[in-house]
Amino acid sequence: MTMLMQASRQWASRPADERYASLLDMQSYMTRRRNRSRAAVESTRALTVLPDQSDPLHRGRYLGIERGPLAGQLLAPTHQAFGQICSLAATPSPASYFRESRVPSPIIADALNYNLRFTREVEDVGVLATLGDEDNSLGVPTGSELRAATGPGYGRIWDADIRSSDRA
Repeated sequence: MTMLMQASRQWASRPADERYASLLDMQSYMTRRRNRSRAAVESTRALTVLPDQSDPLHRGRYLGIERGPLAGQLLAPTHQAFGQICSLAATPSPASYFRESRVPSPIIADALNYNLRFTREVEDVGVLATLGDEDNSLGVPTGSELRAATGPGYGRIWDADIRSSDRA
């Protein structure tokens, strides 16, 4: 009974887009997310961290990509992806400092951009983005997310490709 209560609490505390009424609903969501996702290998010189100008607390950040298949996208980094960008930028401060400090987003963006461009060798980065469902007036999907910034040879297994029936 304790396990059921823990599972119920974990399910109820998840964000709405991570709660599924059935395994088929979860499979359907994971397939749609995979279909909206794009992977590309880019130079760190093509990545730009941008502050969210609409955020009155100046806490939000986006990642812009200057060229390639994801050019023109504004990608909101997930918690993990932001940490990966901070690692790539090799800043003296860890991602947790940037997340928890009261330093305004434009200053954080400047520090990360400087390090991405000038303090490290040119390096290719594997970028995984999930494009949003909606289209803004400029023809760019809104709600797009940076899900990962990894090495260029990183292998990926999609959540949608993992099913318990495949193990039988």
